[in-house]
Amino acid sequence: MTVAGRELRPQPLHVVADDDGALVVSGVVDVATCDDLDRALVRLLDDANGQVVINLAGVEFMDSSGLRVLLTVQRRCVDRGLDFRLVDPSSKVRLLLEITGLMLPAS
Repeated sequence: MTVAGRELRPQPLHVVADDDGALVVSGVVDVATCDDLDRALVRLLDDANGQVVINLAGVEFMDSSGLRVLLTVQRRCVDRGLDFRLVDPSSKVRLLLEITGLMLPAS
């Protein structure tokens, strides 16, 4: 996409664990990157100690593929008795999460 004569490219997907054990996701979560996110979340689930926290502050875009990954992880957390939390999504991603019920609307 070009804006004001500059080509804008979305960031590729980056997934890292922070010091508190949360998974920090940034870039684009779509059909091309959702398998990478899924693999990272499976590792997080294997190491989880009571909760799974996913920080989405840096996610620029998420399509239904990314949503599927998050729904699957949420279901795995429920099955294992783990708390599942999504934190700090951008406004566009928050709207998607609210519409699908993965996140409660902001009050």
